Amino acid sequence: GAFEQAHNGTLFLDEIGNLDYEIQTYLLRAIQERKIRKVGDEKEFNFNVRIIVASNENLSQKVRNGEFREDLFHRLNEFEIEIPALRDRTDDLDLFVNYFIQETNLELNKNIEGIDDDAFEIMKSHAWPGNIRELKNTIRRACLMTPNEKLISKKELPAEYSNSKLIERIEAFDINTSDENSSNYFKK
Repeated sequence: GAFEQAHNGTLFLDEIGNLDYEIQTYLLRAIQERKIRKVGDEKEFNFNVRIIVASNENLSQKVRNGEFREDLFHRLNEFEIEIPALRDRTDDLDLFVNYFIQETNLELNKNIEGIDDDAFEIMKSHAWPGNIRELKNTIRRACLMTPNEKLISKKELPAEYSNSKLIERIEAFDINTSDENSSNYFKK
C-alpha cells in the first residue's frame, strides 16, 4: 500500500536495516520490477517512486555479516548522506530543542517559553544514544511537567541526564586507572 500511495512521489523507509531478510527479498523484487500486487489482489500495480531509506546501522557491515542482502544494498545505495549523531552536533541542539518545544506547545496546547541555561547545559553534556527521537521525547516529557509560561528547568529533565557526565568521567577513570584499589571506589 505504501508504494501505491507514494506513486509519482517519494517513499521514505525508516530503519531499513531492521527489515527481516525475507521482507528484503520482497522489497528488492518490487524495486527491480517497479510493480507490486496487493495481498489478495490478482492485478499488479505499476508504480513510479523515488525511494529514500534511513538506517542508524552500518548497512555495509550488515552486508558483510550476511544480515542484509547485498543486491538490495546496492540497489538502494545510489547516493549516501551521512548525518552525524546528535552528540557530535551540539551546536544544533538549541535549534532542535526550540523546534520541539514549539511543536509540543501546539500539540498539547501549552505555552512553554523555552529552556533555562542550567537545563540546556545538562542537555549539551548528555550523549543522546537515542539521537533525535530521544531528544524529542525528552522535550515532550519536560513540557508536560513544566507549568505554562515557564522555562524548562533541570528538575523536569530525567535524573540520569544530570549525572551522565559524572558517570562518563568515573567510567573513564575506572578504565584508565592502573591501581586496582583506587578503581574499587568507582565500581557500580
